[in-house]
Amino acid sequence: MEAQFRVGIDVGGTFTDLSLVDQATGELHHFKTPSTPNDPSEAIENALRQVIAAGFDPACVAHLGHGTTVATNMIIERKGTLTGLITTKGFRDVLEIARQQRPHLYDYSIHRPVPLVERWLRLEVAERFTADGEELTPLDEEGVRQGAAELRKAGVGAVAVCFVHAYRHDAHERRAGEILREELPGVPISLSCDVQPEFREFERFSTTVMNAYLTPRMVGYLDRLMHRSASLGVRASPHTVHSNGGLMSMETAKAYPVRTCLSGPAAGVVGAAQVASAAGFPNAVTFDVGGTSTDVSLIL
Repeated sequence: MEAQFRVGIDVGGTFTDLSLVDQATGELHHFKTPSTPNDPSEAIENALRQVIAAGFDPACVAHLGHGTTVATNMIIERKGTLTGLITTKGFRDVLEIARQQRPHLYDYSIHRPVPLVERWLRLEVAERFTADGEELTPLDEEGVRQGAAELRKAGVGAVAVCFVHAYRHDAHERRAGEILREELPGVPISLSCDVQPEFREFERFSTTVMNAYLTPRMVGYLDRLMHRSASLGVRASPHTVHSNGGLMSMETAKAYPVRTCLSGPAAGVVGAAQVASAAGFPNAVTFDVGGTSTDVSLIL
């Protein structure tokens, strides 16, 4: 039988919803199951089993799209992995200093978000490139190895590497990544030149740290999702909703899980925009109310 079903799955903190459209008839079917926070892929399997029980052949699924708030909730609930940071000497506190644009600039009692990497796990090494890509200070490779030893002793599950001006010249970051992979086999390493190769340290550092923080649990989750769907007879390779509302492969999502942080909310906005447009409302305010968080979006 020809593959004719398109399946979309929304994994939330409370419920997991699955919608199936029959491309041959235009019929739309919905299925709902409680989410399984300890292993979100289990809820996806349960939803797919409902599809099979309803008489649909999983081998006829032509497309399997998947939006998720797993990464979103992991950040909100601080349930990622213990993460270390290797950075340029003098820049370990960028995550706390952030930007001067704060809601209450002169409020000394303001409560600021706690960085995802504790200060004792933010290690500095000597190295420096200029904004023009000129090497000022060679990379202290022995310093990177010593940092790896400290992070190994601390038991980190992931490491972020964020050097100043690595967006302009990535040689030091890439070499540091090679050393860390030698010294910490099996530990995911996130390089800022790969994750967010843009200028401005705080944005690049915080995004790369978030990517490292999410990687171990997200990779495990996505691997289990692929295994569970394939074991039920779904031949289509799953795709994940990108935070910009598009789709990306599972391999990309595993390498850059930070790109799924707004996966569920972005998918909701795309759907709401379609409904609003069909109803004659090009501009709209949307509310996506979940069990863990509520997302508000403005469509203009």
